Amino acid sequence: MNTHREHENGAGPPERYLYTAAEAADLLAVGRTSVYEFMADGRLPSVRIGRRRRIKAADLRAFVEDLAHDEG
Repeated sequence: MNTHREHENGAGPPERYLYTAAEAADLLAVGRTSVYEFMADGRLPSVRIGRRRRIKAADLRAFVEDLAHDEG
């Protein structure tokens, strides 16, 4: 199963569908504990795969967009 999708213009690395909490924390420049708190309080949706939690790329983008709207 292919877990990556090519960008529409074909340039750059493929986009990932799912991120771990640690990967999301790196992308958001916050601690991993903060990401788990965001998931626990419902601000950042996640999916369960077996015993693990993953964050959809689209949900991560929406979370950042919501942060930008909250500031403005």
